[in-house]
Amino acid sequence: MDFTMNSLTPLGRILPFLALMICISLALVAQNQMADTKSAELFRQIWSPYCPGVSLMECPSSQAQELRDELRKRLAEGETSETLLKEVYQRFGTRLRMEPKTEGREALAYFIPWSCLFAGILAVIGFWWSRRRKMHLAPSIAAESAMRSKTESKFDQRINRDLEAKL
Repeated sequence: MDFTMNSLTPLGRILPFLALMICISLALVAQNQMADTKSAELFRQIWSPYCPGVSLMECPSSQAQELRDELRKRLAEGETSETLLKEVYQRFGTRLRMEPKTEGREALAYFIPWSCLFAGILAVIGFWWSRRRKMHLAPSIAAESAMRSKTESKFDQRINRDLEAKL
């Protein structure tokens, strides 16, 4: 059987082109979603210079929208997030940085919570160890105090006898 385009039905001729168009449109949608994900990730790393205390992603001002559009366009052109972050910090200052750096004074933001956690764990272990040690020493301390009380009672009896004898 000879297979040519003329032997296909009209639907059979259109179907490969439809499949190709669907694949191309899905690829474009996936590319746009990936670009949106990258831009949203970038916007969540920056405080908005126009809305104090709000990320650039959530700021409703028109100036923030313009900045988001500019950054989105530059990401689509192929610039990296790191480059754009550096430029935003140069333009507006490092106060827009949501995460502190891991160097210099800002590293304390990472160091202090971990050191407090470590100190707390050491305190709990130390408390547990001292209580456990006291529990092991308690029987010997009780025996020692019983021996002292017997010895002290002998001395008390002797002192009382001596006092009665003198009186």
